[in-house]
Amino acid sequence: MAQFEVYTDGNGQTHFREMRLEFDLHDFAPPSLPVEISQDFDVSSVKFLRAAPGWDENFHTTPVQQFAICVAGNMKITVSNDQSKDLNTGDVMLLSDLTGKGHRAVASEPEGAMLMMVALKAR
Repeated sequence: MAQFEVYTDGNGQTHFREMRLEFDLHDFAPPSLPVEISQDFDVSSVKFLRAAPGWDENFHTTPVQQFAICVAGNMKITVSNDQSKDLNTGDVMLLSDLTGKGHRAVASEPEGAMLMMVALKAR
């Protein structure tokens, strides 16, 4: 399961950086055994995005800082420095490119992709 962030540098260029969710063991749902849980994130909305096969959006910024979690299919994400990463089922991407040149997303053939979009509350 890949975890990465799309962010904008001081010159408006977008890049990838590795991101690691941290987990601690908690007694989350007694009487079940303790389980590893991440920190809480303050969210404003959760929605699902379904992109048809071959969907190819122009470069764009994210409207809000949000997690994109791939629940089916695959998307190729490209940032302004021409680096690309595949967002596969189970992968987590944090979109933080609110300004700058943004990113591009292309849905895979033949199945397209479905993403769960989790918008974070503005800080």
